[in-house]
Amino acid sequence: MNDNHCHSCEAGMTVVFATFYFFVFRIESPILRFPFSFHFSMFTQTPNVFLVSCLCFTLFHASYVGGADGNLAEMVQRDLRDFNHSHRTKSNSFEGMTEYLDAKHMERLEDWKKAAEDGVPEGQFLFGLCHFYGKGVPENEPEAVQWFRKAAEQELAEAQFLLGLCYYYGYGVPEDDPEAVQWFRKAVEQELPEAQYYLGECYYYGFGVSEDEPEAVRWYRQAAEQGHVEAQYSLGFCYYRGHGVLENEAGAVEWFSKAADQGHAMAADLLKSIARAAMVRQVAGQGHAESQYELGMRYFYGLGVPEGEPEAARWFRKAAEQGHAEAQYELGDCYYRGLGVPENKLEAAKWFRKAAEQGNAEAQHWLGMCYFWAEGVPQDSAEGASWLRKAAEQEHDNGLYLLGQCYFFGIGVARDRTEAIKWYRKAAEQGHAIAQFRLGLCYYRGAGVSQDRAEAEEWFRRANEQGLEESTAVVAILLQLLGL
Repeated sequence: MNDNHCHSCEAGMTVVFATFYFFVFRIESPILRFPFSFHFSMFTQTPNVFLVSCLCFTLFHASYVGGADGNLAEMVQRDLRDFNHSHRTKSNSFEGMTEYLDAKHMERLEDWKKAAEDGVPEGQFLFGLCHFYGKGVPENEPEAVQWFRKAAEQELAEAQFLLGLCYYYGYGVPEDDPEAVQWFRKAVEQELPEAQYYLGECYYYGFGVSEDEPEAVRWYRQAAEQGHVEAQYSLGFCYYRGHGVLENEAGAVEWFSKAADQGHAMAADLLKSIARAAMVRQVAGQGHAESQYELGMRYFYGLGVPEGEPEAARWFRKAAEQGHAEAQYELGDCYYRGLGVPENKLEAAKWFRKAAEQGNAEAQHWLGMCYFWAEGVPQDSAEGASWLRKAAEQEHDNGLYLLGQCYFFGIGVARDRTEAIKWYRKAAEQGHAIAQFRLGLCYYRGAGVSQDRAEAEEWFRRANEQGLEESTAVVAILLQLLGL
């Protein structure tokens, strides 16, 4: 083959390699992005085109592989940013996590796995999440914890938080609050709002650290200021109740509003309650008895106003003195239990009677009990049974049960077990657990009713479902003690 023909072949190869290089390699390679004139002169001025082409391919291959790995890491880092944005815009952060994984795991799982195996912390975290929720791989909390730990040890804040959360709840590892706190602390050093919120929770409830409400408020605030919805609600609640910070309705409204704007239902409800309380307070101040009673209930339970039994009793009294039956009963209850006022059974019985005479069933029940126990009135079982009957006739569940007891044991009335069964049954059908148990006992031994073990078991079962657990042995002992 002559020299001209060889040079012609080399020239042809030059064109092929040059074209392929410029339109494929040069575009893809992050390292070989030199000016066009440099690349062109390298092909046209070098005598040995084949060696130059090999050199270019070798340089491309090394840089392209490295660039692909770099691009994968960048893509996974972008995935983590998208993940954070996705779940932080939801009122329920954990639902946001699963929604993101549902949308992305089929498309991105293999990349996350490869990145995880290559030691990319963001990939380890996202691949761990797939194991945690069972997205594209079998659900496996211990496996998830291993991947979270690998990423956490590389200082990835999200992984440090999730690892702490696993220790907090006992997911894939034994529950360990102090260990959870340690990982939350590492994440808060990077100002991760989720970790700030959970560290606040630990201080608020004393999980893994000593209970410290002011410290809880500090961490809630830091997370809340970053837009964490649960932290905003919790900070508002601290202002609302005066926990760790001075009670401040304006502060509560500010943070509840921020949380409600992000869809937090409880924050929205409390805002409504605060607004309602403000309106009720205004009307109550004008002497409206029903509003005074409502305001008393709001202070008693802390609904839209700071919880305060003395203030509750004060408003109950205002309404009670205007003849409001429910307020009279509530004021009597305050005196009976010493809530917001000194305990005083005489005052209690006085207000119970006023309400009972207006037909308040709860007051009738309690006035009856006062007569049985001689609290604020002389002991008088017949009078007690009389008031219990009035309450029972209004379907008051405890009045029904206790009137049954009166008839069963002959307290204040003539003993009549058949009549007792009637009142037990009424109470039991309303879900009164002790009445259900008593009715079961009667069926078990045929006391006041035909013996029926199957019916007895049914009433025992209903009582058990409400938490009144009695074993067969205990039932037998009770039967013996009661002489049934």
